[in-house]
Amino acid sequence: FLMIRRPQRSTPSNSSAASDVYKRQEVSKGKALEALASHLGISLTEVVAIGDGVNDLPLLSVAGLAIAMGNAVDEVKAMADHVTLDVDHSGVAAAINRFLF
Repeated sequence: FLMIRRPQRSTPSNSSAASDVYKRQEVSKGKALEALASHLGISLTEVVAIGDGVNDLPLLSVAGLAIAMGNAVDEVKAMADHVTLDVDHSGVAAAINRFLF
């Protein structure tokens, strides 16, 4: 997990910190995964990523194995290497069992 701390604002804002982060183009799950893999000395070809929404596309595009949840949006399913079960049927567990054990 990657956490980003932001300084407190002196005036109230209508936007949440999360929406501010998503608006910044230099920030993405893909860039975070690249940084984490580099820090850990792991090749991205050895990384498995699982996602379900369009915000997961950068993450899935850099991982060696991209897995879409069964309930993922069509765009995610189309770019994934594999589609697992949906979230209500333990899709993450099914993917882990298939590819890691």
